[in-house]
Amino acid sequence: MSTEGLRQRIARVGAYALLSALLACGPESEADVEAPPANVDTGPQTRISAGGSRSFVSYSHSCAIVDGGVQCWGANGNGQLGDGFVTLRVPLPSRVPALDHGVTAIAAGGAHTCAIRSGGVLCWGRNDRRQIAAVRPAVIPEPAEIPGLPEPVSRIAAGDDHTCAVSRGELYCWGRGTEGELGMPLSERCGGYRAKDTCSTTPLRVAGIPGTVTDVALGDHHTCAIADAQIYCWGRNDRGQLGVPPSRTAPAGISQRPLKIEHSGPATAISAGVAHSCALIAARVFCWGAGDDGQLGNGTRSDRHSPEPVTGLEMESTQVSVGARHSCSISAGRVYCWGSNSDGQLGAEGPDRDTPIAIAGLVDGVTDLASGADHSCAVRESGTVSCWGANDFGQLGNGKPSRSAPPLNVAEWERGGIRDRNGDGRITIVCLGDSNTQRGYLYDRTWCERLESLLRESAKSHSPTGSPSALATWETINRGWSGATAISLPSMRRAEEQLAYTLEFDRPDVLILSYGTNDLLQEATPEDVLLASVRLLLRAREAGVDTFVALVPSAFDQGAAFDAGVKATNELIRRAVRADRVIDFASVSSADDYHDEVHLNAAGHEKRASAALAALCPTACTER
Repeated sequence: MSTEGLRQRIARVGAYALLSALLACGPESEADVEAPPANVDTGPQTRISAGGSRSFVSYSHSCAIVDGGVQCWGANGNGQLGDGFVTLRVPLPSRVPALDHGVTAIAAGGAHTCAIRSGGVLCWGRNDRRQIAAVRPAVIPEPAEIPGLPEPVSRIAAGDDHTCAVSRGELYCWGRGTEGELGMPLSERCGGYRAKDTCSTTPLRVAGIPGTVTDVALGDHHTCAIADAQIYCWGRNDRGQLGVPPSRTAPAGISQRPLKIEHSGPATAISAGVAHSCALIAARVFCWGAGDDGQLGNGTRSDRHSPEPVTGLEMESTQVSVGARHSCSISAGRVYCWGSNSDGQLGAEGPDRDTPIAIAGLVDGVTDLASGADHSCAVRESGTVSCWGANDFGQLGNGKPSRSAPPLNVAEWERGGIRDRNGDGRITIVCLGDSNTQRGYLYDRTWCERLESLLRESAKSHSPTGSPSALATWETINRGWSGATAISLPSMRRAEEQLAYTLEFDRPDVLILSYGTNDLLQEATPEDVLLASVRLLLRAREAGVDTFVALVPSAFDQGAAFDAGVKATNELIRRAVRADRVIDFASVSSADDYHDEVHLNAAGHEKRASAALAALCPTACTER
């Protein structure tokens, strides 16, 4: 086989692997220093969680509870954003469609996420160490219920490879337990690079914690909990992260039973990072474990095997949140951070800090705080979310590619309709597709241009005054091509070229991929068309574009065999694309809408534009 042939075969295998991940959990199978976008007032119920891992490759994501639903952004290579896709990154908030109401708690782990709804737990993302309490698959990109947990669950925590929940004052854990982080010896084998790991698919109650558990925190390979105002930790203790002398650990630095930490005063909250932990004790912040980046905040760069107070926070603290190698708190109403500052995660440019610094701009009204691997996010009283630090996977949620030390506001929440993703005050819609997006012989405007007119009319009808000054600013751009159809693989390659141009020069907020009827008989299998379509979808999503897909209309006179192929393609695309992102031209078109075999007539253009409007604007188009 030639080198080029081998390359194509590898690419095809990779695409099928990606497609399998996309379809495995379908309905059938069961947080740049440019000016930030405008604030969004979602109310005081907004809660935030930040995750990520820095073990081999650094990746991070963020999730928030907004109006009872979940929105996530950032790294999504393991489906940890929960929208059914597996993509490299999503730099804007994306709704978790299965969790649109009733969510009361959210926890972002290394590459998986969990939420509490109606007293039960649902998780999604990476599952190679059973962190979603299932044997397979290794990636679950949509929320899956965790069985075997007594309800109601009051607390949920996600670590790098394990998960824990509090129910009726008792703690249950599952996932990877090789280092004792589940609090018990295990025999089930799973994963592992050199030696097989031990895991638990079933939530197991952690014994040996006296009293009622009120809080739990998970690091990379250790776990801590608060019960009756006392702190207990177990798991790996190579850096003192269990808060007890290292002589208490065995075997191989592992404790499989909860160890009580000696401290004075009641403990009320706890948080854990890669190898250090912090807690609120008598309303002050104490930290212990690894200190080489200053993450303990005590003025040194040394490890500590018991809790020590953070220097300079001799005031009342209400929350503490720990990242991989940095820590943050809400103290006296302000946000303070300390430790590693390699990516601006301390909120200001400069070196690592072994004592806290206040973050400018977050001086009061902060109601929630979360730290991921190398970034942090805060929620204000208005519900506005601001994030700072690393942004290589879009974990700051502002649609920009660059890190930021000063906190930047997260872009607008996804509401199921159109949003101004780049904050330029204009909503740009690019129509990308086949000859049906071109001007017809008997019609002087494309359906894409007609869509712009309908959008303006809709905005005016929903305007309080009806005046032009109150209208939204719309712009539609037609990047269609002539003489090729979407079911043709050459046309799909042309679509990829057009997409690259569009993302670079047009700065689209919405991308519409329009597919034709294959009148030129440039046939390909439904699977080939689907794979090409998914590549376009994922590329657009990774650029932060709200993507909508137009299905292939029915073939009206090509014969039963071809018509069956088109319908099969439609069905595969329906499964691969979320239903609320689909413009179904097939349901509105008919043979009478065609003037000739290639170009739509006026009636066809009008119907396509109307169908696009209905999909883009499930509510008033002025709601942005």
